[in-house]
Amino acid sequence: MTRKFLINVVLIVAVLFIIIRSWKIYQDIEQIIPETGGIIIATDKKEYRSGELLRLTIKNNFAKNVCFSSCYPYFLEKKDEKKGWKSYKYQNCPESDVAEKCMEKEQIKAFMTTLPKIKKGIHRIRIPCCIGCKIQQDFKESKRFYSNEFKIE
Repeated sequence: MTRKFLINVVLIVAVLFIIIRSWKIYQDIEQIIPETGGIIIATDKKEYRSGELLRLTIKNNFAKNVCFSSCYPYFLEKKDEKKGWKSYKYQNCPESDVAEKCMEKEQIKAFMTTLPKIKKGIHRIRIPCCIGCKIQQDFKESKRFYSNEFKIE
């Protein structure tokens, strides 16, 4: 009976070791995935008119949740042939900037916005993100992502 007991103890210890080691490897991988993941941002069309409705789809490919700013969840940028991408001027946020809307990993969201009266040319949308933060925490940009380019006629 002591030999059986010893074999059972060794098996239990081995199984626990494998479980703990697997859990540690999973945590290590989860730390790496956010660096290789990303946010995919796509507009519904490649060409718009000023004042037109733009539909945007966002997919979270990170292994963690991603949150957006309560003040400026996105910025509109125009391509300047000489200076690169230039953001339109935005007013300072009148309230505290917190993580307001969040997406879980692998989640897809869509939203619509009316394009303001802007100049003709090539544009894109820049979205600053806070990776792994929680709703109502102070918003601190971890990374920023960009939509596809689109033309304003």
